[in-house]
Amino acid sequence: MKKKNYTVKHSRARQRRAWGKPEPGFRASRLAESRRSRRRRRFVLIIAGGTILSIILFAAVFLLMRSRGDDAGPGGGGYGGDVNSVLVAIDDGAGRLTQLLLVAVGDDGSFRAVSMPARTVVEAPGHGFMTLAEVAAGGNKGLLDQAVADLLQHPVQYHLELDIAAVQLAAEQVGTMDINLRQAGALTVDGARVDLVAGANRAGSAQAVSWLMAAADDSVTGPALQAAFLQALRDAFLARSEADRAAFASQLYRRAQTDLDEDQFVSLFLGATSPEGRFGVAALPARPGGSGDQWFLEPSAVEAASLLGGDGQAGYTLEVRNGTEVAGVVEGVAESLAPLGIETTLVTETSGVNFEFTQIRYGSDAAREGNSVRDLLGAGTLIKDDYLEKNQIIVIIGLDIATARQGAR
Repeated sequence: MKKKNYTVKHSRARQRRAWGKPEPGFRASRLAESRRSRRRRRFVLIIAGGTILSIILFAAVFLLMRSRGDDAGPGGGGYGGDVNSVLVAIDDGAGRLTQLLLVAVGDDGSFRAVSMPARTVVEAPGHGFMTLAEVAAGGNKGLLDQAVADLLQHPVQYHLELDIAAVQLAAEQVGTMDINLRQAGALTVDGARVDLVAGANRAGSAQAVSWLMAAADDSVTGPALQAAFLQALRDAFLARSEADRAAFASQLYRRAQTDLDEDQFVSLFLGATSPEGRFGVAALPARPGGSGDQWFLEPSAVEAASLLGGDGQAGYTLEVRNGTEVAGVVEGVAESLAPLGIETTLVTETSGVNFEFTQIRYGSDAAREGNSVRDLLGAGTLIKDDYLEKNQIIVIIGLDIATARQGAR
């Protein structure tokens, strides 16, 4: 017998009796909670959107300032571009180098520069000792880069070549400038003697450039004036507006020979001449040598390597030996050589023989440091010794130093 399928239907009233009647206001509270939830979601979306928009705006402003060279990091002031160093060459308009300037940009956007006269003697790899002018005349920029980098212990990234007419144009932009010298000096300009005072020497653009040209042929006052001129020229640009400086930078770029692109050059120029930035030019420490028209400048390798923060003495070793029967001279010589910052070993025992002259023996890569040893001692014969390690230096004290120091005690 087929079973019937019964469906039991209950009235709404019976259902309410079975399950209970909703409390008064239940529906209103659910509706209010739903509205609060939607408001919370909208609030979160607004906050998130505002945060993202702020990040985008900040990034855009940062990139814009960086592209203009206005972000220099903490304390630097004027530059935040991608150029780390530029080797600037200035010639007399006839192709003869008169001056080099290595401009280095620090991590904080500050600028430091070293001015090097063309007659500075450097060691050109594979070519021996030459003046910068001789290296430049060979036309090998890579060789010039390496010689300068080895001297200052700082890499060269870009090149910029200017003739004296371009420098004259820059001087005309600022008019009068104050060229500050630490010591009084004199130059011969167009056959006439020009006396310069310690402190500010005010000059118009044409006069200042004539001093700069004369400085290239002067071994005493010339190096200091070359550095002081460039510092004065830069400082004079501080009074110009950014728009004026940018316009002139573009004009100067068209006169220069360089592997910088125009945006890089303009940004670099604006950073270097920014009132908020720091820019210092130092003259390369060097002493005159030679005579007559054959004079040259012999740089101090230790001081040169320290100008741009380089550590030219890393990896070198120095040994001081007594080559005489005079006791107690090794310690004094070692103390005199302490400014080198080279790890030093002392052999204090007296020798069985007396060397008449002090020997400074150096390895294949230590010629510059050997010269620095001689500079500090004021005596000594330099000898390249192929049996030494390439960064090794041995000083054998002779009677020339031993007796002089013994007499001074």
